[in-house]
Amino acid sequence: VNGDTASINIGSTKGIKKDMRLIVYRDNKTSVQILGYLKISDVDLSESGGVIVNRQGEVKQGDLVTTSVK
Repeated sequence: VNGDTASINIGSTKGIKKDMRLIVYRDNKTSVQILGYLKISDVDLSESGGVIVNRQGEVKQGDLVTTSVK
């Protein structure tokens, strides 16, 4: 289901901008699970928030974000 909101403790001082799409993932030590994308709608100096889109799993506190997959 799309439309869930999430916030992260990374903001504009780390390069986050409105309308960015960040990959939300979980590192299970043996594998990495991509959970969806966070489309940023609100940005502050040290935190940001947005909507989870293209959800592929349940997003939980402690999950990670990145701009690209290596």
